[in-house]
Amino acid sequence: MRSIFIYLHQILSRKRFARFHVFLLYAAILILSLLLLQQQTGTEGEENGNDPFGPELFAAQCASCHNLSEQHSIGPHLAAVIGRRSGRVPGYNTSAALTSLNIVWTRENLAEFILNPSQFAPGTSMSAVGTTPAEAQSIADFLASTR
Repeated sequence: MRSIFIYLHQILSRKRFARFHVFLLYAAILILSLLLLQQQTGTEGEENGNDPFGPELFAAQCASCHNLSEQHSIGPHLAAVIGRRSGRVPGYNTSAALTSLNIVWTRENLAEFILNPSQFAPGTSMSAVGTTPAEAQSIADFLASTR
């Protein structure tokens, strides 16, 4: 990368280019570099559960039936759902489909369940809410971040 800057500097330092043009070129390169860096770090943040759309998706797709606090609603609360056994929520009568799964919720299997509950756990009382795979993963990442 440094060699590119040296090469550009040598070309642009010739008398036919004004210093102002050199400044503008360096400013443009700096801005593009920062935008590229921001895009790369933004992707890493989403993989680590910092997806900015997770809370919005949860509110739009899940909050009508589930709470993040330890109070049940139509569905069981989702406080600390990642790491919890399926169908084991104190104070809530979960479906036999989820109890018989006998799995521990992870980001991956929770996203799969959100995407298509009846295929993941046939007989579950949860219905599909029409999320895309990326949206389901964003919701699962958000729930993992609310521990």
